[in-house]
Amino acid sequence: KSNIGHTEAAAGLAGLLKVVVSLRSGQLPPSLHFEAPSSDIPFDRMPVRVVTSLEPWSRGPRARVAGVSSFGLTGTNAHVIVEEAPSLDAATRNAAPGPDEARAELLVLSTKSESSLVELAGRYRALLRSEDGPALADLCYTASVHRTHHDHRLALTGTRPEDFALELDRFHAGEDLAPGAVGFAVDRRVRKVVFVVGGQGSQWLGMGRELYRDDTAFREAIDRCDEAIRAEAGWSLVKELHASRETSRISEQEIVQPALFAMSVALASVWHAYGVEPSSVVGHSAGEVATAHLSGALDLTDSVKIICKRGVVMTRVMGRGGMAFLAIPSAAALELIAPYGDRLNLAAQNGPRSTVVSGDRAAVDELCASLDPAQFFFRRINVEVAGHSVHMEPLRTEYEDALRRISPRSSMVPMISTVTGDVIDGETLDASYWYRNL
Repeated sequence: KSNIGHTEAAAGLAGLLKVVVSLRSGQLPPSLHFEAPSSDIPFDRMPVRVVTSLEPWSRGPRARVAGVSSFGLTGTNAHVIVEEAPSLDAATRNAAPGPDEARAELLVLSTKSESSLVELAGRYRALLRSEDGPALADLCYTASVHRTHHDHRLALTGTRPEDFALELDRFHAGEDLAPGAVGFAVDRRVRKVVFVVGGQGSQWLGMGRELYRDDTAFREAIDRCDEAIRAEAGWSLVKELHASRETSRISEQEIVQPALFAMSVALASVWHAYGVEPSSVVGHSAGEVATAHLSGALDLTDSVKIICKRGVVMTRVMGRGGMAFLAIPSAAALELIAPYGDRLNLAAQNGPRSTVVSGDRAAVDELCASLDPAQFFFRRINVEVAGHSVHMEPLRTEYEDALRRISPRSSMVPMISTVTGDVIDGETLDASYWYRNL
């Protein structure tokens, strides 16, 4: 009060800010205009005193603690105890990460004009090279979450403060940065977000390891999936994601499908942690199981049952079939495979010029060998089964019987079915639907 007057409802907040500044500066400011203690307060019998001049308040063996009170008109006292944060020297905060610790950070800066962006970049450059500057992750987080985003923008990535400082040197000197690093926001409309989950074929050895190590939301989601997969199938997802090349089973159907499901669910958890929520979800092939879960139509237990049983039944036809992607319209693909009869089927229409065919392994080989890469792009998909073809028909009874007890429910987020091509009611995602998806 002696510093800034009576702030009424903000009195407690003003006191809190004063304590934080004192902790940071290591100094206690005097209470202005204090001359003599009141005779009604027995200071000689109390372990308190009024600070009358600027005093040092340095760190010591014991943590510095302060109490802040805010007294209401009726006598209400809101009291907060503030303790200093643990000491963390600059060398520890900004030390270069080791090979197993490196984590890329994103620094986003924006201003209302090009000249002010250059000025702001200069201030951040000095802060990044300051010995008492904040931790890199804290700096990037605050710039992203707690600053207003204006039209003139700069976005940089790196793993060390000096990485960013060097890029800001280049920006300040007018040199070209990576494409997209400097830009102007021309469209400020709020756009809807759709989560799209791909099917099988995107797996690779070591996927998810860095995120599992570095990202709490991702790790917790993977651990939940691991627990559910252990209960359903008896193997460890976490162990498989960290397996060596010699011991990995990621190419096996009963492993890869639950693993990709878990990756999609965990990545969605990361987006959720950053405040990104989908307005709708859509999945391709096996990816539909993850979207059904993300939509709220299936709980994790049922979702894991579906994807694990899917992988198991597909092992029954393992090695007999194959699939290929053709960058042509579906009508043109039908003409190409017509001579093969039932040996090849149109498996998926992914877009105007994105088609997948599926069938006998030999027929897929023959088709790919007959195509001219100069005419259009094509490639075999990294699978050993002929999904979405007549190869799946013998699996119907076993698969549907295994899923009789799942309990689908209405979706909380709209789900677009790639089986029907329309928004689908979550309650219809029963055993027969998942066979059609197969």
